[in-house]
Amino acid sequence: MNTADYWEGLEPLRSYLEQQMKSIGWKIADLNRATDSFMGGHWVTRSQWAFPTAEQYGKIQAAAAGKAFKREYDQLKREYDQLKRETRSYFDNAHDVMRDVWEFSRVTGEERHDHATPKPVAMMERVMLSSLPKGGLCVEPFGGSGSTLMGAEKTGRR
Repeated sequence: MNTADYWEGLEPLRSYLEQQMKSIGWKIADLNRATDSFMGGHWVTRSQWAFPTAEQYGKIQAAAAGKAFKREYDQLKREYDQLKRETRSYFDNAHDVMRDVWEFSRVTGEERHDHATPKPVAMMERVMLSSLPKGGLCVEPFGGSGSTLMGAEKTGRR
């Protein structure tokens, strides 16, 4: 997530990591050295913020030698997971094998409904399954050929 997309709900975790780093006079380079990575900036700034892994946090704790980063990783992880459950957007990737690229055949023939750029209904079904719970409301500002409406209806979304 870029700075513009940073979600303020993560601030307690991000600021904890940043405060701990500063409390012992560390800079991002010190986090990078401790973890043998270039991820330090992602844990303490809003730019492309990421939650550290257990292995990374363990290395940071070891390098801090009890002077900082005293909270246990499991406690931080529970807090992070709870924040994601309570306030982040719905996302379900358990219905299909998810990859970075989704491939669907081009819409042809009468299914185009004389539309210049119709979307495959199967693609819109996958979007619905991934982004809305059953019964969830989908808003489509441009109706086009109706693929979004059909995908929502087929998957039990409104």
